[in-house]
Amino acid sequence: MTKIFTLALFFMLYVNNLQSQIDFTFSKQQCLGDTIEFFVEGAVDAVFWDFGVTAIDTDTSSIVNASWQFSSAGNYKVTLKYWTNGLSIINTLTDSVEIFPLPTVSLIANAPACNGTIVTLSNTGSTGSYKWEDYSTNAIRNVIIDGEYILTVTDTNNCENSDAISIVFDGPVINLQDIEICMGESGTLDAGAGFVSYFWSNNAETQTTQVSDGGTYSVTVSDADGCFATDDVLVTEMPGPDLYDYSQIPASSVSLGSATLFANGGNGAIEYSVSGIYPFQSSNQFSGLAEGVYTAIAKDELGCTDELQIQILSDTEPVEPSDGFSPNGDGVNDLWRINKIEIYPEAVIRVFNRWNKLVFESKGNYQEWDGTLSTGGFVPSGTYFYHIDLKNGNESQVGYMTIIR
Repeated sequence: MTKIFTLALFFMLYVNNLQSQIDFTFSKQQCLGDTIEFFVEGAVDAVFWDFGVTAIDTDTSSIVNASWQFSSAGNYKVTLKYWTNGLSIINTLTDSVEIFPLPTVSLIANAPACNGTIVTLSNTGSTGSYKWEDYSTNAIRNVIIDGEYILTVTDTNNCENSDAISIVFDGPVINLQDIEICMGESGTLDAGAGFVSYFWSNNAETQTTQVSDGGTYSVTVSDADGCFATDDVLVTEMPGPDLYDYSQIPASSVSLGSATLFANGGNGAIEYSVSGIYPFQSSNQFSGLAEGVYTAIAKDELGCTDELQIQILSDTEPVEPSDGFSPNGDGVNDLWRINKIEIYPEAVIRVFNRWNKLVFESKGNYQEWDGTLSTGGFVPSGTYFYHIDLKNGNESQVGYMTIIR
């Protein structure tokens, strides 16, 4: 009897000694998302881990040195069952582990990333120590170039979390082209489609605006993100051609008339047209014109135009001599004018005094007479007789005119 008791006591002491040699270790404070390693100290035949997650029944492991990742923060009771002595003895150990939540990190920009602006980045989440991807440690970050910006926040539990934000600077792009407009006309300025708002320096608030004065105009546009852009455009007024005169060959019963237009100025080469009868052409001469009034047009390379009313007369049209003039040098009525004489470039014109003496003669291409004699000196005041032969086969025109000095 004594022998049996002695053996039993020895066995109990042996088992207790084995139990005192078994333990498990781990990091008792961890951050959410960390994988925790559990290590058994001592020799065991088998183990069964229970990591204390009450919401699931798969939080177990039979691996001696096990690992586990907790899915939420909190305090968990970890239990280790282990077998020794050929699986004949089972014992249990427990301990607790605390899983800390991660700091919240949420990066925001204070404004749209518009071209030419500064964007300030900040965290709306937890406080703590800060570290950006460029190793700066300020709570906010001012940025002016495109890129991905990353902030890592470490809290008092030494848990860290990160957030990234991508910044791309953008905004409306406008590129107005300087334009030239014809003097006295208007042109169109166009800022381009696709913008939310427009504001021109002439107070227009549309994509396009009409301008009729030279100068510098500006437009400011905005896009859907609230970004703005401004551009200037120079409008230059260009003087067009000056259609200042014409010559003609009158229409007759045998042939139609013709006209030659005269213009200067303008921008580049000039083209001409007559009342839509002729399309614009480089030649300034037009034939096949019946008797009547026409609108002649000169147009330069910029599209600027000038107009002139021309009249094609009949070669039977009589001329209209003025009934007198006063060649006293005051610049008023100093010349004897004969309307429509240009129709008859071969006309012969003679003027006689009261004694039927010839005092003036013109043969072709009449130049307005200023009352001088061909021999020098001036004809005196008085009444004079004229004789005009138009060389058109009709009777000469005769009459009287008065010279007053």
